[in-house]
Amino acid sequence: MRHRSELGLNSVFFILSLLSISIFLSGIISYEYITRFSGIPTSSRAAVLDPFNSRFRGIDGYQSSIDAIVKHLESANYMVEYYRDGEVSLDVWRKICMGGYGVIYLNTHGYIDQDGYIYVYLGELVRGVDPPIRDVGISYLPLEEGVDEIYIVVFPEFVRYYGRMSEKSIIFVDACLSAYNPTMASAFIEVGAGCYVGWSGSVGVAVGARIDAEFFKHLAQGDTIFTALYKSGIDPITTARLIAYGDPYIALIDTGYRSSIPTLVYIALSFVSSILSIMLTFRKPKFIYAKLYNILKILKWVILHKHKTRCI
Repeated sequence: MRHRSELGLNSVFFILSLLSISIFLSGIISYEYITRFSGIPTSSRAAVLDPFNSRFRGIDGYQSSIDAIVKHLESANYMVEYYRDGEVSLDVWRKICMGGYGVIYLNTHGYIDQDGYIYVYLGELVRGVDPPIRDVGISYLPLEEGVDEIYIVVFPEFVRYYGRMSEKSIIFVDACLSAYNPTMASAFIEVGAGCYVGWSGSVGVAVGARIDAEFFKHLAQGDTIFTALYKSGIDPITTARLIAYGDPYIALIDTGYRSSIPTLVYIALSFVSSILSIMLTFRKPKFIYAKLYNILKILKWVILHKHKTRCI
């Protein structure tokens, strides 16, 4: 009977050892990804584009989130240019696409056309029956059917035609479906951008801006895009989340040293539990308990001895 109980305990400890080893190995793998770093944008200029500020700023929390994004970029020593409403014109968008910016953040409306291409709205209104502006990769659409206000919208082809992105630049488009597929992201990456970040589906205005601000906060603290995405939330209503295309190991700043203390603690604890589980599997538990008790006694003696030495 006693022999059976010992076999049962050994089986339990063996399973625990396998589980601990798998946790330990997964911790090592995740640590490698969390600490990977491929560089920062070569330009310290940043553009924050807010074409529907007059519509969105009345939504609780929106403006404070946009202000926080500007603040986080400035704290990371980026020179921020902030454009809002009609200032986000086709000429301004063309200038920004033609390069010189390390970070581009656009908060707007976005949709997908019948061919599957993502397009986003600028803040420039077009008046008149015949649109006066002709250009590559643009169109003219209302925000909703039956609305008289017609806006300029831009497609990936516009980015491909004019785009000259700075090396390792970060492009963030906060719009519904902005990263639903890679059509817009691939256009930016093809012309030199390092990473494109957007939303996987429809996202609320205030919720999206708040999560965007949290994302840039993590970047300003030294996290890579990969880690910042891991820490970012999702839209609780639509379940949309941020998605990155390109190189997710770019960061806003170079901290010189990257580590994750919680992950290191996690790895250390799983390693210790692995060793203990293996020892308990192949030795009698009483033997292990005695060894642990002796180790604790030694540690206690060392601590007390140091304390007495300091008192003297």
